[in-house]
Amino acid sequence: MHVETIKKIELKKANIPRHTVDRQKANKKIKACCRDENNLMVEGRKTAEDRPHTDMIVFTCTKCNCRHFVAGLDAGAGIGKV
Repeated sequence: MHVETIKKIELKKANIPRHTVDRQKANKKIKACCRDENNLMVEGRKTAEDRPHTDMIVFTCTKCNCRHFVAGLDAGAGIGKV
């Protein structure tokens, strides 16, 4: 599987759909620090070379260094601009 990191930036500077961020914040199965927007970095990834935009997001918590993957994103949602 090809996985290419496009960009890694602070969540508040990322151009990703609000519902994706809200889903991360609402996930009670992960630690509280991983749900806090101020602790998150976001990384856009392409899972195939021929994809024009990223189709996966990785949230990384700056407090505990845990990573949370969100795959299968619609490229038309502005993910490529992460």
